[in-house]
Amino acid sequence: MERPGLDLLTTAHAASPSAAVAEAHRRLLAALVSTTDSHAALSNVCQEIRTLAPCDRVQIWRGDIRQRTMHTLIAVGYDEIDVGRLLTRSVPMHGMPLAPDFLERKYLQISHARDLGDLGTPLFADFGIEAAAFILLERADRVLGALQLSWCDTATPRFPDPHVVGVLRAYASLAIDFHARTDEALQTAATLSDTAMLLASIHDPDRLLAAMARRIAEAVGCDLGAVYLVDDASGVMRFAAGAGPREALAAMARIEGRPEHFEQMLASSEDDVVEFSDIGSDPRLGAFTITGFLASCLNVPLRRGDRIVGALSLAYTERTGRFVRRQLTLAKGLAHHAVIALETARLVRSLEEASRAKSDFVAAVSHDLRTPIHIL
Repeated sequence: MERPGLDLLTTAHAASPSAAVAEAHRRLLAALVSTTDSHAALSNVCQEIRTLAPCDRVQIWRGDIRQRTMHTLIAVGYDEIDVGRLLTRSVPMHGMPLAPDFLERKYLQISHARDLGDLGTPLFADFGIEAAAFILLERADRVLGALQLSWCDTATPRFPDPHVVGVLRAYASLAIDFHARTDEALQTAATLSDTAMLLASIHDPDRLLAAMARRIAEAVGCDLGAVYLVDDASGVMRFAAGAGPREALAAMARIEGRPEHFEQMLASSEDDVVEFSDIGSDPRLGAFTITGFLASCLNVPLRRGDRIVGALSLAYTERTGRFVRRQLTLAKGLAHHAVIALETARLVRSLEEASRAKSDFVAAVSHDLRTPIHIL
C-alpha cells in the first residue's frame, strides 16, 4: 500500500531525529489550524498521522480510562461499512489489549495482532489488521483516550520512532481536547435544555421528584438517582424519591442527615459537590448502609438562594473512579433547574388547592342561599 509520507519522514529522520520531529510538528500544526470545525480538524490531524507514521489506518478510542468501556471517536483509512461498525462498537476496558503498565509506558507496539486470540478477533482480525500500536492520549495529566495505528500488509511493521510518537500524541490530544470542548459543550447545553424543559412541564411535585431522579441519572449516565429534601419541621434531610436498582435504592432510602453536616463536607470539597470515588474503601462511609450496594457516588446540593433545601445523589452500582468533568457540569446545572421546577410545581399545587378551597366555599354559600330558611 502506498504511503506518501514514508520517503519524506524517513529521509528526515535519517538525516536527524530532530528533523523528523520538526517535520511532524509542521505538518500536524498545519492540519490542526486548517479549519475552525473541531471534527474536521480532528479528521485532518488523523489523516496526517496516517501519512507520517506511516500506517494504513488510524482511529481514536475515546473514554476515561477508569470507565468500563471505550468507543471509537473517529476512524481513518477504513471503508464506509467498517467505519459504521467501529462507531457503534463499545469495547469493555478488559477487552482492550493494553499492557498493565500502559499508563506508564504510554506507547504499546503489537506485532502479529491476529495471534491475540479472543482479544485480536474483534479489534484486529475482523478488520484485516496484522499489527498495531497504541499511544496514550492525555492533557494536563487527564487521560483522553488512545490513538491506534494499524498496519494491514505486514505483521512486523517499522513502528514510529518514540520521538515522533511524542509529536503524534501531542497533536492528537490537542485535536481531541478541541473537539471535546466544542462538541461536548453543545451536547451538554442540549441535554440541559431538554431536561430542564421536561422538568418544567411537570406541575405535580410528587411526579416531578420521581422524574428528577430518573431523568437526571439518565442524563449524567449513572445507574441510580436519588433526591433528598430537608423536612421543615425537623430540619433533617431525608429521601424523597429515587430511580434505579431496587436494593441499592432501598439502601439509599435509609440514609438521612443534617444539612449543616452536608454543608461542612461541601466546604472541604472541590467544585461544590461531595464525591465518593470508591465507596467500599472510603472510611467516612463505614456507618452507612450503602456500602456493598453502591460503588461510587456524586452528591450535589439543591439550594434555594444560599440555603440548602436538599441534595441530588447520582451513583454507580459497579464502576469506581472519579466522575468526569462533563458529568459534574450536567449534574450541577440540572440540580439548579430541578430546584426551580420544584418550586414552580409547589406553587402551582398551592394555587390549585387555594382555587379548590375557593370553589368549595362558593359552592357552600350558593347552596345555603338556595336553601329556604326555616324559622323555628
